[in-house]
Amino acid sequence: MAIVVADVINRIQAILVASSTPTFKVMPGEPIGLPADGSPFAAFWYTGRADPPEGSATLGNRMNSYNFKIMCFWHRRPELDKLENFETDIVTADETLRTAFWGDATLNDTADFIDVSDGTVDYGAFPNSTRIYRSLEFDLAVRFLEGEPVAE
Repeated sequence: MAIVVADVINRIQAILVASSTPTFKVMPGEPIGLPADGSPFAAFWYTGRADPPEGSATLGNRMNSYNFKIMCFWHRRPELDKLENFETDIVTADETLRTAFWGDATLNDTADFIDVSDGTVDYGAFPNSTRIYRSLEFDLAVRFLEGEPVAE
């Protein structure tokens, strides 16, 4: 199976749009900054290729792994009524998105299989911004068993 990058990106975006709870505004590409309102956001971007696991090369092919970072952002607001369900939203998003990716482990037949890392939660701000965001992030490895031919 040869990688069609546009198909992989379209499928990742479709999963983020269809499976997010709460509903995210999805942005393909690494965010440099986010609007002041309209939170929550989800972004994803390509982070490079990784060496395949040992033993993943055959006499004719070598496995490829294309890696993506997926991050969700919530604008942190000080009002108590906004904070009440804040933690629940983050945990729910973590569970919902990871379940959706594992439930489509071939990304609608665009990959041979995927790996999804554990999620981590943190605080952050963007350059030239005073807004603080809470973030959820995880890594997605998109694997292709016959990614590169091996010369004999």
